[in-house]
Amino acid sequence: RRTCSARSRAAAGLRGRRRHAGRGPDEEPLARSAHFARPARARLGAAIAQGGTIGMMRTATAEEVGLIIDWAADEGWNPGLDDARAFHAADPVGFFVAEEDGEIVAAISVVNHSDSFAFLGLYLCRPDWRGRGVAFALWKHALAHADERTIGLDGVAEQQANYARSGFALTGATSRFEGAARPAPALRGATLEDLPALAALDETANGITRPRF
Repeated sequence: RRTCSARSRAAAGLRGRRRHAGRGPDEEPLARSAHFARPARARLGAAIAQGGTIGMMRTATAEEVGLIIDWAADEGWNPGLDDARAFHAADPVGFFVAEEDGEIVAAISVVNHSDSFAFLGLYLCRPDWRGRGVAFALWKHALAHADERTIGLDGVAEQQANYARSGFALTGATSRFEGAARPAPALRGATLEDLPALAALDETANGITRPRF
């Protein structure tokens, strides 16, 4: 299956203008997003059958991931402050760019977290290159990196019909909140000794195992 929730925030890069969002029980959500899923057997069918030509598609360098994050900030997205290093460490070859005439014109990430799960994000295209099939060609190129894994995706709810054309189906929703963090007396920095407990909590919260992340 492929799973998807609405807005590509999860696979953030290494550097760039990143915004931090907190949450509070009394605040109204800033945005609501939708989750989708797609059977694995459909994965390489409709998505690869559609068109799109491109000059070059390749793995992004660590420095280029910073450029991708700047693009995301320009779109008003808010990846976590430290997501970049974690996602890049989980799968350093999971970030992709499209080049035309030596310039990066589109980007995407498909980070393989385990043998059964990957996450797609940072699906971006320069405004002057939109509508030419370049980004969608890169989309297809990057999806192949996940092979037969379930793929999670945050996407814009209004684009549900487009996701469906690539085999995705709605599975859930997310609400985002922003506000000042409240004091937490028991709060402390995580240590290496906390990693097993954090990994277990991550699996409980997300339903997947992400050991490299």
